[in-house]
Amino acid sequence: MSKNKTQKSGINTDEEIRNLVIARLNTLSPDTMKSIGNEGVFTRDELINNVQKGNKIGRTIEAVEMEWIRAMKTGLIQKLYGQR
Repeated sequence: MSKNKTQKSGINTDEEIRNLVIARLNTLSPDTMKSIGNEGVFTRDELINNVQKGNKIGRTIEAVEMEWIRAMKTGLIQKLYGQR
């Protein structure tokens, strides 16, 4: 099986996840600030930079965003916010 077919078979690479998270962050207003536990408060652009670097904060943002996406996929977010 070729490398392209392997990637298209549903296996997400770190780069694909990183690109998805960055795309989601780019939809936020540049003025958006997010608190990451005791790591501090970060602007949208700082979050994007951390995701691009793949450092601890970037990996945390990736995990949070992926959980949000999974919750949306299962309908949990719609249930929590009372949407159908």
